[in-house]
Amino acid sequence: MAKATKNSTRARTFRIKIHKDFCKGCMLCVEYCPKDCLAVTTDRLNAKGMPFTECVHPADCVGCRACTTVCPDAVIELFEITDEDTDG
Repeated sequence: MAKATKNSTRARTFRIKIHKDFCKGCMLCVEYCPKDCLAVTTDRLNAKGMPFTECVHPADCVGCRACTTVCPDAVIELFEITDEDTDG
């Protein structure tokens, strides 16, 4: 029987960074996110006068990269938060 290691049992955490000033609010990332983490703003505009995507449920992100894959302007970055990132 194989032992579970610390890395195989801990929950993975991700951070989504959206470069909002370059986002055109096309909603492709919103449509493809399987966990409904993303939404397009309805009350604010970016520097270009466009609505933009924001992460509204960051804790639900599973790191599938659907958003980064479908974004036609490559304005979304996804980072895995590791233990080293959270250590004092």
